[in-house]
Amino acid sequence: MKQYVLLFFVLSFFFSCQNNVNGKSGVVEPTKPSGDSSDNTDKDQNSSDQQQSDKNWIELLDGVSLQGWRALAVFGGNGGLWTIEKEALVAQQEPGQKGGLLATVQSYSDFELEFEFKADFPVDSGVYLRTDKNGIGYQITLDYRKDGLVGSVYFPEDGGLLTPDLGWEKVYKKTDWNLMRIKITGWPAHITVWLNGKVTVDFTDTKKRYTSSGFIGLQVHSGSDIWGLGNKAYFRNIRLLKL
Repeated sequence: MKQYVLLFFVLSFFFSCQNNVNGKSGVVEPTKPSGDSSDNTDKDQNSSDQQQSDKNWIELLDGVSLQGWRALAVFGGNGGLWTIEKEALVAQQEPGQKGGLLATVQSYSDFELEFEFKADFPVDSGVYLRTDKNGIGYQITLDYRKDGLVGSVYFPEDGGLLTPDLGWEKVYKKTDWNLMRIKITGWPAHITVWLNGKVTVDFTDTKKRYTSSGFIGLQVHSGSDIWGLGNKAYFRNIRLLKL
């Protein structure tokens, strides 16, 4: 009997050792992930950051009305004719080929402004920054006409055209929407302009010109030689980021 008991323990010990060697000890190992979860975490974080960044932008055009905007009777006109067509802001001259500005009700100081635009040929328009009630402020040119410039800085009533970009036509889309981004900070002002991703202006003023805060204005230029009869300029997706 003792021999059978001894044989039982020997066999039990032998099979136990075999199981451990083959990795079948009965202990369940934790399952390792098939991929690196940090990649997904980074993607989720980037997506969240982008959504948060987008939330900080202010939509200046609702696509159905002129809410938040007002006409300024400057430059010999009553402000120009402004309508909404297919969610875009459309600019035309008034009878007698007069113009003016369409300005934001609210004033802004340091900001980024982004919008899409296109225009018939010829059209002389522009974006005014830190503008006062008389329509005076920094102007970014949108002059799609003979000898015109798009994306340069102009100082109305204060020195004329400075920092012209002569290569704008290489990136400008004549028959499609163009994307413009404008950044203005500080006083004296630092102004950077991008046209379809290309920097056209990176300018720092040498004095405290105009004011440190003012309206944003969109221009309809008066006159028959620089704005064709019945021609239009179009703006859409106008948004602003305060800095």
